[in-house]
Amino acid sequence: MNTTRTLIATATLLALAACQTTPGPNPDLVAARSSLDQANSNPYVGRSGAVELQSAQQAMTRAEAAWAADHDVEQTRHLAYLARKRADIALAIGTQAQSDERVQQFTAEREKVRLQARTSEADMATASAHAAEADARDAQADARNAQTDSQISREQADAARLLALKQSGRAEGLERDLADLKAQKTDRGMVVTLGDVRHRQVHPATGCSAQRGTTGAGADPSPRTQGADRRLHRQRGQRRDEHEAVAAPGSNLPA
Repeated sequence: MNTTRTLIATATLLALAACQTTPGPNPDLVAARSSLDQANSNPYVGRSGAVELQSAQQAMTRAEAAWAADHDVEQTRHLAYLARKRADIALAIGTQAQSDERVQQFTAEREKVRLQARTSEADMATASAHAAEADARDAQADARNAQTDSQISREQADAARLLALKQSGRAEGLERDLADLKAQKTDRGMVVTLGDVRHRQVHPATGCSAQRGTTGAGADPSPRTQGADRRLHRQRGQRRDEHEAVAAPGSNLPA
């Protein structure tokens, strides 16, 4: 009975001693594991710092194995330190890769904006050049139109002067004919007497009508009278044609 009690007490003491000697979590391993988890959570580390991340994982495995084998504090601390530092290096490489990518994106966006600006400037310059060409063509057309108008004005002035000269010459010829016919100006118009034939002309410049009478029954006009009569009719017809040509725009002047 006493022996049984003694064995129970001894087992209890041994169990309590074992509980008191069980070590807690190693702080070096905890710190190393935290750095390693942070590096693994960054996707840029896996793309750019894969070598350093693998080396940190290997050092962490060795540190955990050393602590589990014999709780070697110094060896565990050393291996945990290596794992933490390599994890930090891998994280720095990943962070740098992320920054470089952002810089590249920013540079590409900036170049895109610059290209758009240069394209807009080129388009504006092209549009300005086209507008200048159009203005130059309009100016040339205006100059040609002005030259044509000036030429038309000169031709019209020359035609008017020519017509005036012709009319003046014909009026002088008519006056000479009237003088030869001994014309007399009366209240009723111009009266000329050719032998036994009498003509009355209202006005030479208005295409007037003539009234002819004889001093005796059956009297025939002389050849001179007939020639003067034909000249008067021909001159009146020419003056009428000239007045119609001046009144109608674009009509040809009489030769």
